[in-house]
Amino acid sequence: LLDFEQTLYSGQVKVGSSLQTFEVVFDTGSSYLWVPSSSCTTCQEQGLTESFNCADSSSCDSQGEEIDIEYGTGMLTGVL
Repeated sequence: LLDFEQTLYSGQVKVGSSLQTFEVVFDTGSSYLWVPSSSCTTCQEQGLTESFNCADSSSCDSQGEEIDIEYGTGMLTGVL
């Protein structure tokens, strides 16, 4: 876990039964953890090179529910 002046925390997490690894910024103001999906059509355009592949993880259950969440610095649109 990296601590940047007690204002930003980042580190590595492993997600799913396949333990896919991601470098993330932990949002201390939220209980959510978001990682880009392999089905994301705009992620690579935004510079995200790693993505979670649900098909590679036996513990992944795509619910297919579309969501929109607005944060103070932007909006997140995705599928649960």
